[in-house]
Amino acid sequence: MRSESLAKVYVVATGNQQYRAVYARMMAKQDGLCSYCGIAISQSDTIVSKAYVRKSKYFHKACAEKINII
Repeated sequence: MRSESLAKVYVVATGNQQYRAVYARMMAKQDGLCSYCGIAISQSDTIVSKAYVRKSKYFHKACAEKINII
């Protein structure tokens, strides 16, 4: 059995104070693309961040639900 305790999941809605910082980080690290589908995440989308030990991945909320992250 694999331990998932190393990864934390953050759901950042557009109304959240941290949204602009998360969006800017996602743009810099992933060129604004979802890690699952490869389609651009717009500024009106809810961002789901799965933080691993060394690298975070960013997803659309629908994609995160599809692959059972949230």
